[in-house]
Amino acid sequence: MAYEKAVKDQRMRVEVSQAKRENDFYLQNVDKSKALQAIESRKRKRLEDDEEPEVPESAKRKAWTFKQRPTAAAAATASASTERKGARQRTTITPEKKPGIQRSLLAKILPGKS
Repeated sequence: MAYEKAVKDQRMRVEVSQAKRENDFYLQNVDKSKALQAIESRKRKRLEDDEEPEVPESAKRKAWTFKQRPTAAAAATASASTERKGARQRTTITPEKKPGIQRSLLAKILPGKS
């Protein structure tokens, strides 16, 4: 009889804890929903106030500038004309000018693929 009471008490504790977890999960989702609705209402209000939304600087296309060492062949031909060996040159790559994949390089990396 005591065992059955202990089992029943344990089952009730498990059921109560499960109900508490479900309730906490539901309340978290309600809070998230309220936050998302607030964000969307601010966006709508901003769009109504401004006819044309502002585009952040990070969203605009950007040309990357970096220093690049010359290749061995280019260094050999340019060594006579440059003052110091290994001089770096500035190269600008815009998104439209991105270099393509060279098939000869791929053939060396992936043998048997033609």
